[in-house]
Amino acid sequence: MSEWIKCSDRLPELTRSNGLSSERVLIAQGVKDKLVHFGYIRINEWVNIDNDPFSRPDLITHWMPVPKPFCNG
Repeated sequence: MSEWIKCSDRLPELTRSNGLSSERVLIAQGVKDKLVHFGYIRINEWVNIDNDPFSRPDLITHWMPVPKPFCNG
């Protein structure tokens, strides 16, 4: 299972074919109560899956790769 990565430690790599954005990741945003969103880094900004910049990117503290689905059967 993936672990949360502090944004201050590192950000997702720009790996998409255009070289300007990362793969989709989970983003933790908030101070006390964390909200979890899907999003990615585009150039130097956090954007949601609709390509809109987050209104409070300063509250994004952690991210992790999207976990792979698994089956128990």
